[in-house]
Amino acid sequence: MKNNLTPFLLLVIFLNLIVLDFFVFSRKSDEKVLSATANACPTACVDLIRGTKSLAKEVVIPISTAGTTTKTDWEGLAGSEISFNKANYPGVKKMYFLANLGTDAQDRKAYARLFDVTHGIGVQGSEITSTATTAMQIKSDALNFFSGDLVVRIQIKGLNGNLVSISNGRIVLSY
Repeated sequence: MKNNLTPFLLLVIFLNLIVLDFFVFSRKSDEKVLSATANACPTACVDLIRGTKSLAKEVVIPISTAGTTTKTDWEGLAGSEISFNKANYPGVKKMYFLANLGTDAQDRKAYARLFDVTHGIGVQGSEITSTATTAMQIKSDALNFFSGDLVVRIQIKGLNGNLVSISNGRIVLSY
């Protein structure tokens, strides 16, 4: 009986050593890969992979219209009305008005703003100006809308009867 047990015990010990070696050596190779990855990836990258930080996010609400005017008083831009309620965007940190705005002469100014039709007032922070003769993208200060369901439209005007042009108006929400 003793002769029969010896090869069996040696086989069990041999298999046990193989299994233990496999687990020990496979862990070390994983640790080497992880440490190399950690050195190659900056902290911000590692945080994103782990899900501990989120990317800044923007939502764009297009106001797809373009137009021109030579008027010196605020004029509503046809087709630029949208419905807006800031409560529909929980967690928003800042809102901006962005548009391509230009004038026909460098010594003249072009103006644009968002107008709250519901309350009959310009949206606080929305006015933008440009003296560029080629329409340039201009960003407003932070917007401050009234609460509730609003109708908002773009208004434009010039300084001295100059031609004002606007296109690609949009509201940008930053989270």
